[in-house]
Order: sequence, then structure tokens, then C-alpha cells
Amino acid sequence: MMTQQYKQELLEQIRDLPVEQVREVLDFASFLRQKLQHEEDRLQEERRQAAERMDERRKRIGPVGIRAADLVEEGRTARVAGILQEENGS
Repeated sequence: MMTQQYKQELLEQIRDLPVEQVREVLDFASFLRQKLQHEEDRLQEERRQAAERMDERRKRIGPVGIRAADLVEEGRTARVAGILQEENGS
């Protein structure tokens, strides 16, 4: 179901509820929003802490003279060389 359909269904469901129950629905919606915000804040903090740890490690390690792409290419080259050796040795 698409978001607009959910909204429409929710409106239809609460339209005939007594005021007190509509307040309960609003309270629950508020609770869900707060829960979502709390989770987003927690994830943001985890990302910030991870970035700080990465920065600290980079400072300890210092500059690295090789790129990740170079390591990947070296791995491919080694794999191809191994396959060719197996074919020639067989």
C-alpha cells in the first residue's frame, strides 16, 4: 500500500472514534515519532564516533602510499597469474 493510501485509511478509521480515542491515536503517533527521532540520533552519534575513531587511526598510521584501487588491481593480477600457471602446469 502506498503512503497516501495508508493516510487515507487512517483518516477513515479515526473519523468516527470518540475524542478520547483520537487523543490516544495522536499520543501513539507522537510516541512513534519520538522513537524514530531517538533511533536517528543514536545512529548519527554512532557514525560520528566511528568517524572520530577512523581519524585517530589515520593520525597514528600516517600517510599511506597506496590506494585501495591499486590493491584490488594487484589482487586481480595475482589471481589471473595463478589461473594461467594452473593451466600451463596441467
